[in-house]
Amino acid sequence: MNTAQNPKDVTIYREYANKLALKIKADVVYIDPPYSSKQYSRFYHVIETIVKWTKPELFGEARKPNPENISEYCKSTAINAFDDLIINLKCKYIVVSYNNTYSSKSKSSQNKMTLNQIETVLAKVGQVKKTSCWPQAF
Repeated sequence: MNTAQNPKDVTIYREYANKLALKIKADVVYIDPPYSSKQYSRFYHVIETIVKWTKPELFGEARKPNPENISEYCKSTAINAFDDLIINLKCKYIVVSYNNTYSSKSKSSQNKMTLNQIETVLAKVGQVKKTSCWPQAF
């Protein structure tokens, strides 16, 4: 049986990626870091709540919990965290998802890392190939 289809061979981690990179090896690593100031735990709090099995108090009109696990990837120094992650990964292939909102009108939605910065970091560890799935998706 293919190991991806056998739940006994699957390990799920809930840990800061930069720390996890120091502990594990993989064939393929998929990375979809946050690119803006918007903290993951506040915008995907339903998933967080299911994973942690808690009932956080929700606030405001949008009904979001207090921020937690403030990500380095949501700060102006995000590229430093990304560089640290990439150089410490032990894998054959790295797949990175990129959402280009760098010129967003909303300051909190603007990317903290540009595509050029990401490519520069990735080039430190290997050949960079770009592809766009946008036209095929729609």
